[in-house]
Amino acid sequence: MAGSLSEDLLGLIIEALESSLHESPTRDLLSCCLVGKCFVQPCQKALFRSVDVCLIPTTLWEGGVISTRHGRIVLDDYKSYPQTLSFVRAVNSSPHLARYVRKVTFWIPWNQKKPTDFTHDGGLDEVGRALSALEMVSELKLTTMRSRHPMASPGMHRASYELCIPNALKTVFVSMLTGTKLKSFTLDKIDAFPGHLLLSAHQLETLRLAGHLTFTQDDDALEALRVKDTPAGHLKSLVFSGSSVINDLFRVAAKIGRQRGLQLRRIKHLEIGCLGLETNHPKCDPLEVLDCLHSLRAAIVTTFTSQHTTSWPLGNLNPKSLATLSNLSLCLIHLVSSEGGSAQKTITNPYLFLCDSFLGQLHNLDILDLEIHFKQYHGLLSQSYGSQWSRLVEVLSVPGAFPQLKRVGVAITISMEDLSMGRSPWPTEAQLQQAEELDRSLKTLVYASQLQSLHDLKIGGVPIEFSFTTSITTKPRVWT
Repeated sequence: MAGSLSEDLLGLIIEALESSLHESPTRDLLSCCLVGKCFVQPCQKALFRSVDVCLIPTTLWEGGVISTRHGRIVLDDYKSYPQTLSFVRAVNSSPHLARYVRKVTFWIPWNQKKPTDFTHDGGLDEVGRALSALEMVSELKLTTMRSRHPMASPGMHRASYELCIPNALKTVFVSMLTGTKLKSFTLDKIDAFPGHLLLSAHQLETLRLAGHLTFTQDDDALEALRVKDTPAGHLKSLVFSGSSVINDLFRVAAKIGRQRGLQLRRIKHLEIGCLGLETNHPKCDPLEVLDCLHSLRAAIVTTFTSQHTTSWPLGNLNPKSLATLSNLSLCLIHLVSSEGGSAQKTITNPYLFLCDSFLGQLHNLDILDLEIHFKQYHGLLSQSYGSQWSRLVEVLSVPGAFPQLKRVGVAITISMEDLSMGRSPWPTEAQLQQAEELDRSLKTLVYASQLQSLHDLKIGGVPIEFSFTTSITTKPRVWT
């Protein structure tokens, strides 16, 4: 009976097994291979679609323990390398499995002061041979085992590319990075990654940079990349956590000019994890360079000290991108102080200078989504619900300013954090009452009185789609 199943039905079965809440979908897929021959290939494709390559010598952390404020963490990652060897031996013995691998994640140790030593474990030649056969990989990620231990001290997260990628595998890694099928690359918490290697991957379409990162600049390697016959390719999507992460990369990219390697200026989609509003915050270089941006997502954090400045971290956006930007999504995070005077408990500028001049320049805007987040909330004064909220309506209602506008969304989140670290009951009844009062005030004094008129705003005779939502969360604060 199994041999008569159609490909569509087989696909649905495999998809159900992959998305199962069972703690071991891999075990289910392996068992499914025994049902009938028609299940073997679909199960193999699912099992090998995404693989982890853990490069942690078994002698590195055996018996290792980290003490944190949350207790002790036992490092058992040394068990991962034998699993890597099992994978590569399967690929080397059954070469057809290599064609099924689409995503590879490299896991490396952190805080290493000398190169990782695989003398005791061996097998690096086998690893290199298997990785060289993975010619269909479209997604590649390099990260540190620190990501598997979120409670570890933030100071323990550095992972060096030079020290933690074995020399025997560096050539293979570069070959994978520059492979013609590879379209997406992620760097997560990696120190001193060679900038010229990334810029040589001219075929990349998506780049994600997360956590603490640094890039090295090898002038000789950059000059060789600039003069050799390396075609230029244009990155389409860039996601990164903050300006300090990305500025070094753009400065390195400027060294190779516009005729060679991976070009960054033609990015269509940009996503920025966190920008500050302080006047001394470093400028975000990509905003000045990008000349045809279509979609921008950014989170901007303000304290009550910085919200009274005139600095707007998106103010240096290239004028050409101001003309092409059609989709803007901002998360505006207000850190509400539990102490201090009335200034610390008053929202005077909920849109953080968005409406002062920046928004009015986006004449090609099609979609505007705003999430306004009150974090560490401990009460706001009545002055927070004044006419400052109507600035959005005033700007969007200017005749002819936004001929393409179709949708506007405003979502307000009140996030109450347990700053007592569990030492006292939380949230208290009084805190919940404060948050519910804020929710009512936002719906009556802000939405009904000032924003509701956006439902009637028409562009070219057609009403725009406007939404307004509020929510209260009472999540415990996570300390790392």
